[in-house]
Amino acid sequence: MTTIYFAGVNKPSLMKDVNDLGVKNILSSYYYISNKKQPYTLPKGMGLFLDSGGFTARMKEEEMSVQDYINFIKKNPHIKVYANLDVATPEETLTNQETMEKQGLKPLPVFHYSEMISKKWNYLMEEYCQEYDYVAIGGLKTTLQERRKGIQKNKQKYLNFCFSIANKYNTKIHGFGMTHPKFISKYPFHSVDSTSWLSGSMYGLLYFYEHGTINIFSIKKWRNTKQQGKQLDKFNAIQWVKYANYLKEKKV
Repeated sequence: MTTIYFAGVNKPSLMKDVNDLGVKNILSSYYYISNKKQPYTLPKGMGLFLDSGGFTARMKEEEMSVQDYINFIKKNPHIKVYANLDVATPEETLTNQETMEKQGLKPLPVFHYSEMISKKWNYLMEEYCQEYDYVAIGGLKTTLQERRKGIQKNKQKYLNFCFSIANKYNTKIHGFGMTHPKFISKYPFHSVDSTSWLSGSMYGLLYFYEHGTINIFSIKKWRNTKQQGKQLDKFNAIQWVKYANYLKEKKV
């Protein structure tokens, strides 16, 4: 079975909205929620995966403090699943992993596509799977242009590499930005996340769950008004909840 975390839920109002629609698991980014004045709380029964937001910070050319990230997690002991603060280089990322562990935390190590294609760093996946029972892999997010072209071969190569190692050690894998049904049905992900359920307001995409899979449609002549976007996101969220429930109950 696979757990889907609904990514992009960084505001309390949005958290309440998706909870009302039946969403059981969300992914929030420390980058977006760390400066909120109110305490970070979750609706009863909702699961959280905390992403560091390191990738977002790099894209905005901002630096993040690993110590601030550590302090936030310690102040919110209800956060049980959280990833390492991955930064620009593997060396720095490994240092952050060690720093967090020395202070009593258990972050998921994060392996990247760039490390697989590097002869110097591709050994990290094997090392992570030997040492940890749960590992996150990044570099899987699919752009709208890639969706239109179909599945990229390099992502398939990347997943083959990661799971060939993970399966040897019975390591659980989380896929960042990965909810493509074809990949989820082929590879035994323990958990995945993405913002696909928000693609209605962003791209005019409509999802429809049917018979164990989720189909995608592009709405022609899409007029993205705020009200239309909210309505489409709500409809898509309900479809993704159905798909998430199916994956959660599915026997491997």
